[in-house]
Amino acid sequence: MNNFEKDNTNQARVDFFGLSVRNKILLILGALMAFYHLYYATIGFITELAWRSGHLIFASAVIFLVYPLSKKENKLTNVIDGCLILLSIIVGVYIINEYPKLEMRAGCPLLSDIVMGSIAILIVLEITRRTLGWALVAVAAVAVIYGLIGPYLPGVLGHRGFHFDRVVSQMYLTLEGIYGIPLGVMVKYVYFFLLFAGFLDITGAGKWFIDFAYALMGRVRSGPALAAVVSSGFMGSVSGSAVANVVATGAFTIPLMKKVGYKPEVAGAIEASASTGGLLMPPIMGAGAFIIAEWTGISYQRIVLVSIIPAIMYFLSVAFFVYVRALKIGIEVPDKSGLPSVKTTFLSGLHYLIAIVILATMIVMGYSATYSVCFAIGALLIVSTFKKSSRPNLALIINALIDAAKKAVPVSAACAAAGLVVGSVGLTGLGLKFSAMVISVAGGSLFLAIILVMFASVFLGMGLPVTAAYIVCAVLAVPGLAELGLNQLTAHLIVFWSSQLANLTPPVCLAAYAAAGIAGGSPMMTGFRAVGLAKGLYIIPFLFVYTPAILLSEGVLPALMTGFFGVIGLFGLTVFLEGYLILKVSILTRFIMLIASVLILFPDITISLISLGVIVLIITLQIVSKSRLPKSI
Repeated sequence: MNNFEKDNTNQARVDFFGLSVRNKILLILGALMAFYHLYYATIGFITELAWRSGHLIFASAVIFLVYPLSKKENKLTNVIDGCLILLSIIVGVYIINEYPKLEMRAGCPLLSDIVMGSIAILIVLEITRRTLGWALVAVAAVAVIYGLIGPYLPGVLGHRGFHFDRVVSQMYLTLEGIYGIPLGVMVKYVYFFLLFAGFLDITGAGKWFIDFAYALMGRVRSGPALAAVVSSGFMGSVSGSAVANVVATGAFTIPLMKKVGYKPEVAGAIEASASTGGLLMPPIMGAGAFIIAEWTGISYQRIVLVSIIPAIMYFLSVAFFVYVRALKIGIEVPDKSGLPSVKTTFLSGLHYLIAIVILATMIVMGYSATYSVCFAIGALLIVSTFKKSSRPNLALIINALIDAAKKAVPVSAACAAAGLVVGSVGLTGLGLKFSAMVISVAGGSLFLAIILVMFASVFLGMGLPVTAAYIVCAVLAVPGLAELGLNQLTAHLIVFWSSQLANLTPPVCLAAYAAAGIAGGSPMMTGFRAVGLAKGLYIIPFLFVYTPAILLSEGVLPALMTGFFGVIGLFGLTVFLEGYLILKVSILTRFIMLIASVLILFPDITISLISLGVIVLIITLQIVSKSRLPKSI
């Protein structure tokens, strides 16, 4: 959408009267949506359900504007979309108005409740279809229908069944359906961080992240690839989207990686894997940290803190592959002339870090994430005005508001649809049945149960957005993992990390597809490369279980020690997979490295130290062998 034009001073300006009617309404809605959230997050007061309902009204209206019924706009499609917007407002306002009275007639819904609830469910399905396709619509629709047809289903899937009124009431009149925890997390947390990311973008922070990463890493052998890893960590920690991260950083890093010698599929896999890691890096972690906090009652600060070491381990595991592959294919140390100065580049974007540091500090001090990010947005806008290059004008601010709204609404649709699934699971008891099935198939083995959960996460992720896949899998699998002895935090982290595999695992791997598109490589091969490269996604979750010290359960020092051994183990696995260290590694040495890398992950300190000694010995022998080779080799 072209909302802005450049005048002769090269400043963006709003050409409001030149916009179409749809775009005029969208511009107004984007601004009102931001004001609505910021007001009630800071000085306003509103009930939880009203806040969620108001958000869904805005999200539905934006979706019907941005994703019209037909690509060829005409009077009929405009009328239909206009009517859908009006219905979205009516059902949203109705629940806000009637909610105080619902307690008085609990269990006895009025006909108007059922009619409005039915319309609300259909609207949620339609906004989900328009933004995310049919897969999540099918899952949500089946979940609703499942509540009605229980008596007709065989075996463990059967239940006593519920009347249509009861199912609709669960989905619409409570905080356990459409307006449940998933949408609540979107309203209170994710939208604000998307808004923050939008303001970072218009002030130039996104470009600075990439420039600084390249200045920092461009002097080493695998500089462009390491720049992709670092910049994806920076961007992903605030963007909350793997695909958006790939597009933002990959457009710069992938061509550079290809230029220095990485094959298109490898360059795409590196970017996709690094960008997926952005969803594991605090403070945002996609929507994961916020959902886990709401679900478990564990503080957001605690979840962020325990996630730092595992996230760093993941990025180091990707960096190890990048560096070993550079050695293997003979990439030379780059010419340092022409590279930007690290100091100069860092200082040029120091004001961006001020806002991010303020955000992190306030969260650590105990302020809510919502209040902290609102304060950080204000701080960012203030400090950005002191430099002409980052000073936003009115048009750019409006652009950030619209961009945040457009990025938020697909997630809002996914959360509302996921709420239908959560509501059905809670109503029918399917979660307990699914958990019992997992435990039964796994034979009571926690190890096998985790593997089954990983497969389920990948399968769900083939058709659902990562956040929705995590929510659905969590509501089904976490009770089973808890029954096998895991605490709530560990169980949720396992499911959350496993759900990220869907970004990379063929046949449906959106992050790998996006990276392959930029790299010009095969999407399938890029996905398969990324699965091997992102080994941390399916190894680190086992550390949560068998070495719980990594989650700060025993303090900082044991967590750091566990993280250290874990990093060495991931490095050893990289050498095993690549068959290369400083020189080519023999088959026997590769398998010795594999055994040592697995054993070093065990919680027994003696075994870990012996394994560390074996890995150090292999590295030493490689260094000695390299030193004895002729200089020309």
